[in-house]
Amino acid sequence: MLTLRDLRKMVKRPAARENVPGCNVLMRSGEIVLRECLLADTELIVFREGYKLITYPRTDSCFVTEDMKDTVEELLEKEKELLSPAVDSGYGSHIDRIINNAKVSDHHAILLTMEGVGADREELPEAQRNLFDMIALRLAVSTADAYVYDETVVTVDFGEESLTAKGKTVVNRGFTALTQKLPKNEAETEQEEELPLSEQIREGMTVTQKNVEMVTRLTNPPKPYSEDSLLSAMERAGSKEFEKDTERKGLGTPATRASIIEKLLSSGYAVRKGKQLLPTKDGEELYLVLPDTLKSAS
Repeated sequence: MLTLRDLRKMVKRPAARENVPGCNVLMRSGEIVLRECLLADTELIVFREGYKLITYPRTDSCFVTEDMKDTVEELLEKEKELLSPAVDSGYGSHIDRIINNAKVSDHHAILLTMEGVGADREELPEAQRNLFDMIALRLAVSTADAYVYDETVVTVDFGEESLTAKGKTVVNRGFTALTQKLPKNEAETEQEEELPLSEQIREGMTVTQKNVEMVTRLTNPPKPYSEDSLLSAMERAGSKEFEKDTERKGLGTPATRASIIEKLLSSGYAVRKGKQLLPTKDGEELYLVLPDTLKSAS
């Protein structure tokens, strides 16, 4: 048994974690691939078949304009009925969070239209129904309450070393009650689990630990890209080399990134292996002879 001397410091503080606004074509591409195992370009075909039931899909904006506020409020109320009873909690009404005229250029974030909300879902193809549900959920997530939790930070002295532990207790799950209904996206951060610390802990107490061991582990190399993670990487590519206010960043556009991937596959420079995208021998040889200017995202 090891005694960790004094629990020197314990700090309790409230903290809030806001959600990420918007639903753009990148998010849709990743989610439809993960849920339905469809190709990214097939997803755009589904969009086109559902046109007039959703707003223009070839957009990279996650926001709407000020003049759309009343429409979005009405849309959100109707979508709550659409998503019920599968989703029964987590809603909010923070429409202002997704209003930003400066971040809407040609087209605003993807939304269902009033016609789309009122469509007979039973007459729609399954892939289209799932797509509509995800678009509706994204709007709900974007306008939901914040995820709020109390965080406790404990510092324990052990010889000349100080050890720190953190725990948290959820106060309001907010938007996370909704994101649990969305398929996991590799480009998104996993939600941390609730890890409450014992209420018996207090400053000045002596803490004992029965088992302490030194563990040596190796880090894992980065995983090969999936279609989802590659789409996200293409969007962010070269972003550090551009000015913050640069209008267009990354490789391709939301409308062309999926087709770029498909071109590499159809040309024999890459192959699918399960969910992974791997270079072929021809792809590796092509990379070696390409000039650096073509390899750079900027």
